[in-house]
Amino acid sequence: TGGEPVGRPFLDSLACDRVSVERAAGGAHTTDPLAPARAGAAAALRLHRTTGPDRTFLDADVRPALNADNSVGAIVVMLRDVTAEVLQ
Repeated sequence: TGGEPVGRPFLDSLACDRVSVERAAGGAHTTDPLAPARAGAAAALRLHRTTGPDRTFLDADVRPALNADNSVGAIVVMLRDVTAEVLQ
């Protein structure tokens, strides 16, 4: 949807039109792809950006950053552009 990403939800700021959960600790299935990380577990996502001129696919390694009391203090996401592999 374009514009400044600050303050917007994570997936919205990346203009993802589809997200698939590739792997979630404990085999969690949910409509919220970030739910495993919010619950303290890691997840692997495939982010699809197929609308507009930039057809892009990103792999996201999503991990919780735990506080001393094991509550989730933050979520850390590492992205990798896998467009070339997906479109080959």
